Amino acid sequence: QIASWDTKFEAGTRTMLLQSFSPVVIAADENERIRVWNYEEPTLLNSFDNHDFPDKGVSKLCLINELDDSLLLAASGDGSVRIWRDYMQRGHQKLVTAFSSIPVRGPTTRNVNAVVDWQQQSG
Repeated sequence: QIASWDTKFEAGTRTMLLQSFSPVVIAADENERIRVWNYEEPTLLNSFDNHDFPDKGVSKLCLINELDDSLLLAASGDGSVRIWRDYMQRGHQKLVTAFSSIPVRGPTTRNVNAVVDWQQQSG
């Protein structure tokens, strides 16, 4: 065991991601809350809401350009995808772009859980 910490998520953790080159873990819950931790200390680095529709939950987290100024990609249960910059700096996260990966017509309660991945070599 390399670390143990309380994520403080009321509904539990839905997805998590370990950074390859630093002691950082990123976790998200059912309410679209994203928390970034340094697991060696353990210290909460940042905590923010992915968006204002907390009933779908984050289904996948990916890092883009992990070696240089990485971005955090968060895919939600409603098919929306958001990409964040400066996600490790408390209160300084910035939404770079957002889009719907699946066209949805009209209101829906169905979770579509967008499946995403990033391949650094091929872009």
